[in-house]
Amino acid sequence: MTSFNNIGIVQLSGDHCFDFLNNQCINRIEPYSGCQYSVICNAKGRILFSFFIINNANSSYVAIHQPLTKVLTQYLNMRRFRMNVDIVVRPEKTLHLTDESIISPNQYPMSIKDLNEPSDSIIPTLFKWGLPWITEAYQEQHIPQHLNLDQKGVIDLKKGCYPGQEIIARLHYLGKIKKRMQLFTVLENDHNEPSSDPSSEIEWCSDAYQIKGKWLRQGVCKQN
Repeated sequence: MTSFNNIGIVQLSGDHCFDFLNNQCINRIEPYSGCQYSVICNAKGRILFSFFIINNANSSYVAIHQPLTKVLTQYLNMRRFRMNVDIVVRPEKTLHLTDESIISPNQYPMSIKDLNEPSDSIIPTLFKWGLPWITEAYQEQHIPQHLNLDQKGVIDLKKGCYPGQEIIARLHYLGKIKKRMQLFTVLENDHNEPSSDPSSEIEWCSDAYQIKGKWLRQGVCKQN
């Protein structure tokens, strides 16, 4: 199948690897849990990092937008404290698509491979699956529910504490989700202008990309 370019790989290992990740991520991380999509939020519940995470017996590989690799490793190292966790960037590795079909909610057909073959952009696959891919311009702007991650089975409301949990849980149990992410077709000469009138003002959560002759962009807008 396809290997992806512009992907940074960070490997985490050690006795406390999974405990450490569960303290950071909005979903439950366990050994042999396959390839999951996850995010890390700030204290206000806004997404800092989005990534795929592939878990083996004693380690995890995090696949993230490549320019955010250094920022992510710094973030993780600052929160490691006395936990037995090794955090290593693996520049020789990349993310590889093994199938076209999603296995089950928050289980994706991805693996880690050596970066030694032709590669493609991950964006068309993410747009097809309805997943956001947070880059530098869109950090700390959106909460997980507004990007449909509750509908994708990403949020675990029963797991232990993680940054932003209170905000995310409060919206789930007490609030109403008034905004959702959609995929928009935008004008070729103005990527801020959708080709049809949206129901409300759009808060963009991705850049525009040309896919099969159309310019597409993910954005969040209010629901009727």
